[in-house]
Amino acid sequence: MRLGRLRLGAEPLPEQLARYRRVTWALTLVPGVIAAIFLSLFTAFGRPDVGLIVVSLVCAPIVLFAWIDQWILAARVRRYERELASARLTLPVPGQNGAP
Repeated sequence: MRLGRLRLGAEPLPEQLARYRRVTWALTLVPGVIAAIFLSLFTAFGRPDVGLIVVSLVCAPIVLFAWIDQWILAARVRRYERELASARLTLPVPGQNGAP
């Protein structure tokens, strides 16, 4: 199973996922501020429509892809943890019920 940028054994997966979530919030706030600056500049010069187009082409994809990547990473972690729990339930424990 691929977990992307997450590393097994480095630190617990929920902590790594929380760190990436904080980075995702930063990738939301910084382009959001830049978008507000662009929009206010274009509005000051009487063209808020052009400002919205610039914001939607430059800043919105950064935020959108950051959150999509976060959701994919979280889904991979959930799937990995489900598979790990399932494997622990199905594997025989040594020394019990005739397991070697």
